[in-house]
Amino acid sequence: MDLLEKFNAVEVKTDDRITQRDKDFCERHQAAYENAVTSYTEMLRLWLTLDERQKELLGDAQGEHYDRYLCGREDVRINNYGVKSHVDELHRLFIQTIIEHFCESHGIELNEYRIMDALLKNPDDLLKPLEEKWSDMPRQRTPIRYETIVDLIYEQMDGQSFDEFAMSQLKDNCYNAVRGFGRDAVEVERKKAVIRLRGRFCHMYLNYGREEWSVQERLKSILKAAAYYETGEFGNIPERLWELIKGETLHYGYVMFTDCQKISELQMYKNGRVDLSFSSEDSAREFFNVFLAQDAAA
Repeated sequence: MDLLEKFNAVEVKTDDRITQRDKDFCERHQAAYENAVTSYTEMLRLWLTLDERQKELLGDAQGEHYDRYLCGREDVRINNYGVKSHVDELHRLFIQTIIEHFCESHGIELNEYRIMDALLKNPDDLLKPLEEKWSDMPRQRTPIRYETIVDLIYEQMDGQSFDEFAMSQLKDNCYNAVRGFGRDAVEVERKKAVIRLRGRFCHMYLNYGREEWSVQERLKSILKAAAYYETGEFGNIPERLWELIKGETLHYGYVMFTDCQKISELQMYKNGRVDLSFSSEDSAREFFNVFLAQDAAA
């Protein structure tokens, strides 16, 4: 029994750990993933039969005419390599889709590669002869269950709930964002309703004489915390904040958060400094104390 079979053999109870919305999403994708694996495998089986029969009928397996009546190169081409590769990729795509859903809906970051490695690594591959490893039909693999992926996500969260894990990550990321040494030295201070971030938090360059502004990764961490502070929900990010977090380029160093109540505006400077303004001094003080103070990550 390989690692994947051991995981799938364990009875898991997922309903009390994930929301109904999460469960509905996972079940839809589980059904679509398993249907795609079955259908593409059958498509390949039919293709191989057709390909072999054409060779027999034309008696020209090594010549230029045996594939004359098969799908041409200028069309959508079905062949054993393409379909087999796609079937192998479906397992990876399914895992990635489930992970991305939980990351986006719960505002967390996960090590996707650790989960991929646990579910897809097959030590037996190293022992197979080359011709067997790359046989015409895709390797038969036990369908991956979304419950198994959720188990590995919880294992990575060390038993914490999604909200607990998301909050600890927000605080850790903010803590790391405002710590720096040497050229990356950072100074953070609050002046009434404005939190001033001195350091490499933004970047401006000229593109054919036009200013283009972008935020640095450390500022994105703080903006994610600001989004949670604004909405009170992990994964719920107001549009203007989301545009900055995604890394969209701006043509000016000033942003007003018209869709926010607590966060009001962001001012960027050419030396990398950023001023994040709040609607009130109390809001600025609370955000600073929770996410940016010396003991915020504790």
